[in-house]
Amino acid sequence: MRSQTALFLLIPLMTATALGQSRGVPPAPTPSQPDIKTVPEQLHKTPDPLADAPAHQPPPQAQLRPAPLPPALQGVSPSIALDRVHYDRPGDGNLWAKGADYKVRFGADAVRFLPYLGSESPLQPLDLVLESVQVGERTLTFERDVAAEREGDVVHYERGTLTELYVMAPESMEQRFRFDSPLGPLRDAGPGEDLVVRVRATTQLALAPVPSAADPGGFEWTSAHGSVRYGRATVLDAAGASAALSTRFVDGALEIRVPASFLATARYPLTIDPVISTFGVDDSDRADFFADITYDRQTGRWAIVWTRFFASGDWDVWCETRSFVGSFIEGAYIDITSNSWFDARVAGNRNTSQYLVVAEVGPIGSRSIWGRRRTAGSTAMGLPFVISDNSTGEKFNPDIGGDPFDSTSSYYLVVWERVFDVDDHDIHGQLVETDSTLRGGLLLIDNSTADERAPAVSNSNAAIAWTVAYEREFNDSDHDIRAAQISWFGSITEPSFSVDSSSQDDRNPTVSPLIDGTSSLRPYMIAYQRGSGTNRDIWGQVRSASSSVTGSTNLTFLLGSASAFLDQTLPSVECDGSTFVLANSQMEPGGSTNNIAVGTLTLADGMLHRAEQTTLWAGDSCTRVFT
Repeated sequence: MRSQTALFLLIPLMTATALGQSRGVPPAPTPSQPDIKTVPEQLHKTPDPLADAPAHQPPPQAQLRPAPLPPALQGVSPSIALDRVHYDRPGDGNLWAKGADYKVRFGADAVRFLPYLGSESPLQPLDLVLESVQVGERTLTFERDVAAEREGDVVHYERGTLTELYVMAPESMEQRFRFDSPLGPLRDAGPGEDLVVRVRATTQLALAPVPSAADPGGFEWTSAHGSVRYGRATVLDAAGASAALSTRFVDGALEIRVPASFLATARYPLTIDPVISTFGVDDSDRADFFADITYDRQTGRWAIVWTRFFASGDWDVWCETRSFVGSFIEGAYIDITSNSWFDARVAGNRNTSQYLVVAEVGPIGSRSIWGRRRTAGSTAMGLPFVISDNSTGEKFNPDIGGDPFDSTSSYYLVVWERVFDVDDHDIHGQLVETDSTLRGGLLLIDNSTADERAPAVSNSNAAIAWTVAYEREFNDSDHDIRAAQISWFGSITEPSFSVDSSSQDDRNPTVSPLIDGTSSLRPYMIAYQRGSGTNRDIWGQVRSASSSVTGSTNLTFLLGSASAFLDQTLPSVECDGSTFVLANSQMEPGGSTNNIAVGTLTLADGMLHRAEQTTLWAGDSCTRVFT
């Protein structure tokens, strides 16, 4: 089955600035709140005249000229570099490497080769451990508990008697064993004095019963999804003499034999080098999902993150930076371990010129929230760290808000969904300092006995406050939108309030930062999808603190889309300080193609107005878009 590929939306907006406001010394951190369930206020459903109004007619075709794409939207595409190997030391004691169709964990205990074998394949590692080295009847000792080191694309273990090396290339990994000095006197040049290197090979893949036709001197481990090939080894000495070697698989170990006749005349160093590679049955497509984007004002760079499929139960996170006009600068993996990082989000901190990427980590049923910092001007990263573990329930659906204030008193707000029980999910949050430490206690944004889900936080606090929007279930076909506001120093200034409690099914909220201004009651927009089936629209309203400014508005029709009667879902709203930009997914007729619809709106005299009508930007099987 071919996997879906999500597209990434790059909108050239500036994060709202602090406008010179002074914060002073931040109050003491908020202490931890007891994780006590509260009973929600009585839900009163209110009539919604717009919900039952006659269907709008699309505007005349003359009004539907497509707006030209901004320069930063033209020619933008993901830029994961598949022509090089990526490396990381995430703080778990291992060195990780990732090629085009494999990843490797270099640990002191083993070298774990993880092949990419297609979109339906589970993780099927091949563990390699140097077990023994013998010359005739003599067993050579070597250092076993050794950490891997790296020089460029060569990873090596210094084991005393020999050096175990791995030469990395995008499509393969070449294992080498190098002996720098003679291995002692040989009694004769016969088979009894052969050099035998044994490598323990452990995997759930099945060993092919016959040698591979592509490499008759090697071995192949196979599954229904593909295979891993261990190529025929050769030996090479310092004078350039070489020979193909005999390799057997005996009692779970690869046994590589160098003839004594070759050793008798060899000049050192002497190197043995089999090649390990991957062959996938269905690896034509990679699944990329859940793009998120933020902007760093200091460097003038965007950061875009998304989640990339590797195997069932193993997702990685990529982060790349681009110039203000969309030109690719550099990219790096936030995670390439076998821990599954999923649904990644990113926000920036202006004072430290850095990004913080957050994700849900772990298998479904025991996920937790992790983060990792990346410098805006380079690929330098801090170590991954836990923001909230799963000790009080599974945590997932993270989102993050940054801070544009140019001061040391600036933080990130991370929010997520917590599972209390199957019908009671909560919305929690945590302030995070720019050095990865947690500031203050857990924020119980909505810890009621109702079922709250899908939190979204404004990308920036606009130097004042973040807004957190989320769903609350009234019944299976009726979800409402609620929100809360969190101050820049982590205090809940506007506890949970109702945004929309109509009898309509409102889902997947998104929230913008505050509009620029000097007042602390600056407006912002909350948008969400309304309806069910295949004809949903995007609705929204502008609010100030917890009060509505514009009332609920059908944004799909306000923006004048020629496809207003198609299915619009998964909105994302941003603000450049004065103008709102709304993006959403739009299913084309027949249900086979998703487009990305983009439009802009302004607020004047307490009403929303269309600035630019909806433009259809891209068409592919897009699953979710965030700005």
